Amino acid sequence: MQHHMYYNINSLHLPSIRKTKKIIAMICKNPECRKQIDERKSAKRCYCNDRCKNRAAYIRRLEKDKHIILFDKKMKKNYRILESLKKKELGPIGLQTLKSHEFDFDIMHKDIIVKTEDGTKKIMCQVYDIIFMVNDKKQLEFV
Repeated sequence: MQHHMYYNINSLHLPSIRKTKKIIAMICKNPECRKQIDERKSAKRCYCNDRCKNRAAYIRRLEKDKHIILFDKKMKKNYRILESLKKKELGPIGLQTLKSHEFDFDIMHKDIIVKTEDGTKKIMCQVYDIIFMVNDKKQLEFV
């Protein structure tokens, strides 16, 4: 008589095969933060929060457009200086006064042609909407 051996597959003690997920530590890509991201909403997540994402984008833009941003800051500073002096209605302003206010003479829109009331054309300087000229006495006059 032949005995056939039948095995119950559930009763065998075979090592179980499990798929284990490797959890890779995610680091915030904001160069000022660099914290480990614990809360994983997505595998593609690069920043720990929106503030870090926005700050990193600002830093990238600052590095890329540094010369433009610095020019704009200086232009705005010149504008604030001219605006405050124009409101005081002091008349012609000496260049030394502008220097004392830290006015940057290299940062302005130069050489625009403006027609005066008598019809003559004059070459003027401009910072945004403020138009002025430097007279023969090296004084700034608002138009």
